[in-house]
Amino acid sequence: KDESFDFLFDWGNATGTARWNHIYGPKLFSNVTFTYSDYQYRIRNILQGFSFSLGSNVRDANTKVDFYYQPSNEHTIRFGGNVTYHEFDVARLKFGSDDGQINFESGQGFNGAEYGIYFADEWAVTDRLKVNYGARVSAWQNNPAFYANFEPRAAATYTLSDNWSVKGSYSRMSQYVHLLASSGLSLPTDIWYPSTKGVKPEISDQVAIGTSYLFRDKWLITWEGWYKWLQNQVDFVDGAELFANNELENELTVGRGFAYSPLELEIEKKEGRLTGWIGYTLAWVKRG
Repeated sequence: KDESFDFLFDWGNATGTARWNHIYGPKLFSNVTFTYSDYQYRIRNILQGFSFSLGSNVRDANTKVDFYYQPSNEHTIRFGGNVTYHEFDVARLKFGSDDGQINFESGQGFNGAEYGIYFADEWAVTDRLKVNYGARVSAWQNNPAFYANFEPRAAATYTLSDNWSVKGSYSRMSQYVHLLASSGLSLPTDIWYPSTKGVKPEISDQVAIGTSYLFRDKWLITWEGWYKWLQNQVDFVDGAELFANNELENELTVGRGFAYSPLELEIEKKEGRLTGWIGYTLAWVKRG
């Protein structure tokens, strides 16, 4: 900043949370949680007789209710739901002159509501076999677009011995808000863009297997491998016009992808005067 030039670049997130916990009895209790967040970034440049500003903003208000029910020692059941209201201010650009002869403004504003209900059960089938299974139904509404998805998930762990166990899992997930990043800018100017009639939700299916071994009662060695299928991946086309563009969807491309890792290895020392862990992951991802 000096007498003729003023440049400002700031970004941040303001958040707040309120929670109410209630115990209905020895087997049932609940949590009701309300959260609010306001994320924004802003770039402002003021010269003599001329001003320029660029920014984006995302506001979320979320209410969720979670119930925990334990009918027996073998089952721990969780169920509940949530509603989130989103407001988006996407790539808002303003510039003009002090005398008012030049005045330009562009950008888009969106809102949307996200819903979800879920059920999950942690079941100790035997002393050796534990299963976690459940499902979630999610939905998104952004007039005139409406999407709903069924998201099943299951995981199992089997204990082969006191020191050795194996595990496997499957899950499906849906994402209704898309992160669009430009590789040409090394600044936090990413854009959060909602699902619309022309931009469908992203969906992933993931399977994983793994094993854990406790060596000499203090070294825990864990290996896992996984594969993930990706649908409706959203990204910018080459040479996309990100700013001063009220038709940003014309700059987007949608495709498929996959990601996988044959090796996620972690070694943890759990006892002794020195404890800690070290991990290594080898993975690939491709979108096209």
